Amino acid sequence: MDKPLSLVFGLSADPVHIGHEASLVAAIGYLKKQANLRRVIIVPVYAPNLIAGKQGPKATYTQRLHMCQLMARKLRQKHNIDITVSRIEERNYHLDHRLSYTYDTLDSLNQSALSLLVNADHFSGIKPKFEQWYRWRDIIQEYTLVICQRPGYSVNMDFIEQLQTHSDKSIHVLPDPMPNVSSTLIRNKIKDNPYNIDLKKILDPKIHQYIDKNHIYYSYFSA
Repeated sequence: MDKPLSLVFGLSADPVHIGHEASLVAAIGYLKKQANLRRVIIVPVYAPNLIAGKQGPKATYTQRLHMCQLMARKLRQKHNIDITVSRIEERNYHLDHRLSYTYDTLDSLNQSALSLLVNADHFSGIKPKFEQWYRWRDIIQEYTLVICQRPGYSVNMDFIEQLQTHSDKSIHVLPDPMPNVSSTLIRNKIKDNPYNIDLKKILDPKIHQYIDKNHIYYSYFSA
């Protein structure tokens, strides 16, 4: 029997949407068949290391943490698996004021069998963004990867094969693409019209209700 495996999902959660949920559900289903998956750890980023021109989160950490907790509660009940939301990046930042790096987060969790869920956009193109990650070589040598497909981002399988030659840890590419939705799209829709009916198709009702109740993203574009 393989060691009990924990799946780690780091995300900005700005906001949490059906794409995040679908990615987790697909990874849980896959790893339950392929490995001894026992636990899922959702990690909202605290102080992101911004690359490729990305901007920092618009919602507060507390708001993003709460949205992750709403998703965890729903999936925990639906899929009968232990799903927790970790504040490890917040703790690490207050210890040494460092930005959030995936390797540091995984190392801080201090577990021997971890698998990292990552979006395909970090593994697409001629020069995949994954090579810009802090200590990316250590990540593939110490942890397994689960890559979820994303519309518009074709996984560079030559790059995956190259990575695999440098590690005996598994790299899994999930077969089916996730819903074509992004946090940026949702924030823009809320800015234009917080009561846009399309939001009900791409946000869980409880998360939509939480955003509406707290007026998150309503005016973040205002000067």
